[in-house]
Amino acid sequence: MVIAKSAPAGLAKIVPVLHEINGNDDLRALAEEVALAEGIARPKGARSLACSWGCVAVLPHADHPDVAQDWRGFAIDATSAIASYSGLEAPIDPAGILDSVLWVPSFDPFDLILATVTKPEAATASIDEIAAAMGAPPTGNRGYAYFQGNRRAGIATFQDAEILAALAARGFMP
Repeated sequence: MVIAKSAPAGLAKIVPVLHEINGNDDLRALAEEVALAEGIARPKGARSLACSWGCVAVLPHADHPDVAQDWRGFAIDATSAIASYSGLEAPIDPAGILDSVLWVPSFDPFDLILATVTKPEAATASIDEIAAAMGAPPTGNRGYAYFQGNRRAGIATFQDAEILAALAARGFMP
């Protein structure tokens, strides 16, 4: 899913954390876990929250403006991630704060939302190109498995219906 100011809406999933966040150290540790899981940080060495192709970003609840201030204190340099958007308007500011996602009432149970903002790959690829690149199950490639995993988890982009139709036209029945 591409999060960009000019991209149509998709459907993401918000997952609560398993433990309460009690301060900056907990927030930083959680963000580092996300960065490690997404491949932004490396298992050994500095636990960066940003790299050349993406970063961990935060969307703070309006009732918790201190979260944005605390996040800025982490000194994330998201300029490379922003530059990687090449032609699209990045959804974050240079400190890694989401500035293109609006807080909606369904988010209210949360104090903040962490998201991984990554370089859009093949943002200009057509639906047919996307479907053709996936391959067919059971020998399909990782792109197909990733797409299906997102669908099972309830995550969808604005293009999913078209991608499914293109896969079906190729005889792939997801």
